[in-house]
Amino acid sequence: MLDNYHSGYVAILMETGIIGMTSFALCALLFGFRMSWLRANRLIPQADYDLIVGYVNLMFLINFSETLFLRSTDFSEALLVTFFIASAGARLGMPRPGPEPSRMAQKRQFA
Repeated sequence: MLDNYHSGYVAILMETGIIGMTSFALCALLFGFRMSWLRANRLIPQADYDLIVGYVNLMFLINFSETLFLRSTDFSEALLVTFFIASAGARLGMPRPGPEPSRMAQKRQFA
């Protein structure tokens, strides 16, 4: 078989089989859930979220016409892995604001 497919998803299916395609789809789905969870809990800044999700979407769309995910010489895969790692460790760098004091506590403080 030729190894120069024009659809990256066909290349994944042909080279790794059903198990590889299923694990690829599962990883993509889990990444999407993770990014949604990070954004819903405000653990990642909006600008970082937009950059990561935009780049990953671009990679998935380009993969329809070019084979990107299985090429060892493609630099975009290194960036994709970097974004995966950044999304996994994003909750460590952004502190969460603490709860505001109640009105009763403020009144006692000034009394």
